[in-house]
Amino acid sequence: MNRRTLLSTAALSGALLGGIAPMAVFAQDATPEAAPPAPPQDLLKPNTLEAEGQTADINGVSIYYKVYGEGNGNPILLLHGGLSNGDHFSAIIPALVEAGHEVITMDSRGHGHSSFDDAQISYEQMAWDVLGLMDHLKIDKADIVGWSDGGIIGLEIALTEPERLNKVVAYGANYDPTGVRLDVGTNDYFNAYIERASEEYQQNSPAAEKWDAFLNSIGTMWATQPNYTDEQLTSITTPFLILDGAKEE
Repeated sequence: MNRRTLLSTAALSGALLGGIAPMAVFAQDATPEAAPPAPPQDLLKPNTLEAEGQTADINGVSIYYKVYGEGNGNPILLLHGGLSNGDHFSAIIPALVEAGHEVITMDSRGHGHSSFDDAQISYEQMAWDVLGLMDHLKIDKADIVGWSDGGIIGLEIALTEPERLNKVVAYGANYDPTGVRLDVGTNDYFNAYIERASEEYQQNSPAAEKWDAFLNSIGTMWATQPNYTDEQLTSITTPFLILDGAKEE
């Protein structure tokens, strides 16, 4: 999920969450685009590989994950965006395995098949969940490919536990809330994504009845986090590739 096209905090509070105070400043201009014919998830190519879904008790919640190309070495963790899940990386997993990587997808807490508790979801907590899964899988160091919230998690780990990382690809990520685009509350493309994300949550989540609580927690996080300073960013020593897309959610 490209954070420049996330729901604005004002739209999120008014249309979805009904209680989050809107942020006053957004930095990005917006260029309205025609709505796609279908939710963007429909554009995903199917994964030609299979892997067994597994769960691990990490930091008090059940984290769902899959391992592709087990035993290949050169581990890569694929970290999805907000409201998404690990299966959204379906199109690139076969190529990474063919290139000789062990590929791990995980559903962040509350996302996909993973559970969440009553604590406010944060990038810091999700980063600790990634590190906890790495410990569970006995992975000392890995590459990370992170999309939107997943890219922010990559930043968080690079700032706090850089010795656990080799390289990070971060795309569609922002380092403070002013990276949100101005039109996201009315952007048909992103709203189609949210509608489909709700359907997928009902299908996958172990607590399907908690969608509103989950969305409220994610919305609060988006409205207030992350808040990295220029000094923090320039202190990062982990190699990063920073990407952004013109037509991401």
